[in-house]
Amino acid sequence: MRRQPVARLLAALLALLLLTACAAGEGEASALPVRESLSAWPENSYTAAIPRPESGTPDYALLSPDFYAVFLRDITREEGEAYLQALEAAGFQAVRSEHEADAGGTLLTREGVTVSVSLSDGALGLYITIPEE
Repeated sequence: MRRQPVARLLAALLALLLLTACAAGEGEASALPVRESLSAWPENSYTAAIPRPESGTPDYALLSPDFYAVFLRDITREEGEAYLQALEAAGFQAVRSEHEADAGGTLLTREGVTVSVSLSDGALGLYITIPEE
């Protein structure tokens, strides 16, 4: 059953969300995010700040005034690891990383853009914050 890796992915993402909020200096509560189903990779200022994953199928996104999170399905753990390497090749630097046998999460930053990557076999979550303009 795939529920256990997904549950671990969500737990890792929530932990990284807290780290991202602390790293960005955000201490105030934000509006609840709005969920939207996806049929293609979303094009917006958040996703323009990161490389587009070559693997996985866009599933849904969460949008709030402070962040954008996009979740992909049908992606292997190895493909998720390759995406982490693509982020690093694009100039992102890892700030924190936690990995277990079934799931992992990495917090990366570049020029004020912060991305938290949660990955497991079958799912990839990307939580993106960008500097205010």
